[in-house]
Amino acid sequence: MKADVVELENSQKATGISISVDKLVTMVAKTEGFKPSSSNVILAGDRMEASRLGRELWGQGVKTIVEDTARSDELLELAKDNGAEVVVLVGADGVALVSQSDKEGRWADKKLASCDVMTHVISVFKKLSVSEGSEVSLGKQESVQDKTGCGNTSGPLVNFNFEFLDREKYSQSKKRMEVRKSEKLASALGKFDSHVQVEVIGVGYPGVIVKNMAASLDLDDEEKLQASLEELIKLYPRYRKEFRSIVDEISCVRFSTKCPVIVLFSLDDNTFKIMC
Repeated sequence: MKADVVELENSQKATGISISVDKLVTMVAKTEGFKPSSSNVILAGDRMEASRLGRELWGQGVKTIVEDTARSDELLELAKDNGAEVVVLVGADGVALVSQSDKEGRWADKKLASCDVMTHVISVFKKLSVSEGSEVSLGKQESVQDKTGCGNTSGPLVNFNFEFLDREKYSQSKKRMEVRKSEKLASALGKFDSHVQVEVIGVGYPGVIVKNMAASLDLDDEEKLQASLEELIKLYPRYRKEFRSIVDEISCVRFSTKCPVIVLFSLDDNTFKIMC
């Protein structure tokens, strides 16, 4: 009898709980307001071009997945599953279809030249990070970052922003390349040191309007900028909607930690004004 008691006292005992991880994940996924965040952009289409864009976007802090499919319905499902806000289908012909979701989960499409996808996507997440507190870290962001003057490694870091281009009037990427390679612009920006950030915003207005914009807009602070915008609109009321969008962009980049020099570049006659 005593031997039996000793044997019972020395026997191993255990307790525990069984958790079904897949059911737990499913429950969390159904929680109101839950949104996966494993990716920001889904890329597909031409494999080489998609891979190149993917590397550049990762380098700018944008989480990107490259998929081997050309079906837009599959890409949208992948975007939903991974929490991506942008889907890019890159064609071998140099044209890309970019789809972006809104707050209600609806998708809007637009066609861009492949060389402009980087600028557009970075611009999208830059605005999201300001307006919605996006998790995208754009600390290294320089959008399509070029050195002024081909081969010049001592000039400032320049970001070319073509978001305000009239797509019907300036449908060719050649015009954008002309801006990037403008010797006159490169010479003007050459006076800035290499640590200076420069934001070149392309607009489709004649040079006289660009000069008046630069002369009117006050970059001292956001309040003065908005006040000067209203004065500018009085001069050109027909452009009020476009001016507000441009000034919103200027405000977004100017009053960031990088505080770049702003350049307004007229794609109408290749004139520009530097706004320090």
